[in-house]
Amino acid sequence: MGRVGQVRQQYIYPQRPKTIDPTKTETIGYFGDSFISNSIHEQSYCNIIASDMGVKEVTHWGVGGTSIWYMFERFMQLRESNALPDNIVIVYTDPDRIYHPDMLLPTWALGEQSQNDLERACDSYVKHLDFPKMNLFKYKACVEWFDQNVITTLPSRHKVVQAFSFDTYGVNITGSPVLDYTFMPLYQQNIDKGIAEEDLINHMTPQQNKDLAEKISSLLTTL
Repeated sequence: MGRVGQVRQQYIYPQRPKTIDPTKTETIGYFGDSFISNSIHEQSYCNIIASDMGVKEVTHWGVGGTSIWYMFERFMQLRESNALPDNIVIVYTDPDRIYHPDMLLPTWALGEQSQNDLERACDSYVKHLDFPKMNLFKYKACVEWFDQNVITTLPSRHKVVQAFSFDTYGVNITGSPVLDYTFMPLYQQNIDKGIAEEDLINHMTPQQNKDLAEKISSLLTTL
């Protein structure tokens, strides 16, 4: 038997590009989940990095609740059209998330009733066909393939840093620098301290965002 849970569909709303300094030429883009999606708050590490590096534009942002498969699809579309940003930060999310090109399908709504065919189909999939061990196997194989066959073959103008939201899951990354810690432990610290979600940015405090910006900026500028 697969996992137990109910799925609630939500529309995916990708965020728009943001101009930082129109006099510059370099760009930066962020790919991943809600740990790399905050485009609004100036204390978001995403905005801090863009400002510190003096780029022209942030071309892409992470999308909260999406799977690695959604990120891979968007990344490959941009690669095929030669539209990837110069600086790239990738955050790999949880291996158990379900892919859909237009909908978020989280499984956290355990006590609610499914409302439509897609939700009911996903409920059945999670119950009967979704196996965490196989999800992890596919996750590790695909992330390593992506790193070794896509990231390492990008033109030299692209600078890449990769990171993980929840855990590295034993994935071996060799194609670029990798952030040496994951994000979820920081979020858990904030939960344990009773910090309200509305006081967090990318699930982190302003200081945690500042520290993360310094770390990733350092990795990008040394490439």
